[in-house]
This record gives sequence, structure tokens and C-alpha cells, in this order.
Amino acid sequence: LLAARCFEAGRSPGSIVHSAQAFFVRRQDAAALAAFGDQVPVLPADRPDQIAEAVEAFADAGIDELVVPTMLIGDPSEQVDFLDQFLESARGAIGFTGRSAGP
Repeated sequence: LLAARCFEAGRSPGSIVHSAQAFFVRRQDAAALAAFGDQVPVLPADRPDQIAEAVEAFADAGIDELVVPTMLIGDPSEQVDFLDQFLESARGAIGFTGRSAGP
């Protein structure tokens, strides 16, 4: 459908950035989910391989940009540590070269 709409508009489908938002949560932060109930699907992030597998799945699905909110990850210092771990895992998984925006 997207390719057809792009064609109609005279736009290349390759010019579209495909993005997704993914909430990662560590077991120790599971209590933070209580405020959201079942409304927010989350991905496990207790181990680097879990993060790498999720990032690979998004890349395989054609996602160009992955937005990773940190509000479900502990306090600000833990969020920075998590983002560092996330970036290291993502780089190892797909050669990701993005940067951390920080909390």
C-alpha cells in the first residue's frame, strides 16, 4: 500500500523513513509497568542478547529508526547506563551507529 501511494504521489518508497517505538524493560523495573497496565507492549532488556535480538528483528522488518523511551528504566543514572548498554548491543547486532540522546 505504501509503495502504491508513493508511486501515485511521484515519490520513491525508498525515501520514506520507517520508524518504530520500543519500550524495553528490565526485570528490576517491572513495577514501573503497573501504571500502564497491558497498554504498553514491552521487550525484555535484562541481557545484551535480548536487546540485540529485538534490534535485529526491527531491522529485519525494515525499520530505519528505533525510538527507545527510558521512562520505564529506573532513575536517570540507570537510564544512561541502560542506553549505553543498548547502544553497545545494537552496534554489535547490526552495526548501528546512532547516538544516545540521554534521559
